[in-house]
Amino acid sequence: NFYYLTGLTQSDSILVLMPGNVTRREILFVSERNVEREHWNGRLLSVREASELTGIRTVMGRNQFEPFIAAMLSRRGFGQVDDKDASPFFDALGAGRARVGLVLQAGGLNDPLTPPQDFARRVRERYVGFQAVDVTPILTDLRLIKTPYERKVLVKSLEISSDGQMAGMRSARPGSWEYEVEAAIEAVHRARGAVSWSYP
Repeated sequence: NFYYLTGLTQSDSILVLMPGNVTRREILFVSERNVEREHWNGRLLSVREASELTGIRTVMGRNQFEPFIAAMLSRRGFGQVDDKDASPFFDALGAGRARVGLVLQAGGLNDPLTPPQDFARRVRERYVGFQAVDVTPILTDLRLIKTPYERKVLVKSLEISSDGQMAGMRSARPGSWEYEVEAAIEAVHRARGAVSWSYP
């Protein structure tokens, strides 16, 4: 869902959507650059790069997420999202009509809480005036409808996957190793510009 909404694959990133805001309706939080971490896990996007890549104007460091949420649920502006911009949300919060939507995965009663469920629990304990709701059905419905561009990309993806599978079949012969077949498939994906496999 995060990739669908932003086009980013950077871990520990968070997207906040505030559709009632006057101007800043999307706020993206990305992990801060860390040379040591990047050495082992790959390069992280800077705030500026994340903004340029996604088109989201309001991008902050991941460490600002919790202070941002605390400010919003306390009806105070934070950074570029000032009191005037967030006034519709603040009004709804004051009237007890605000909703905080999260992607909540259903689980059993004895299952540990997922990070979004734990976040919802923590904010409900500290703040009032809102209801936590699961937005998974909304995102599922959005993803069912494909634009002409998305349909074109899906067709290209299927063609690349098919060509990759055929390359894997050609490389599979007695005595070949599994990694050789995987490499043949991966080579097709890389050569055709795919960022990853459709179905590993």
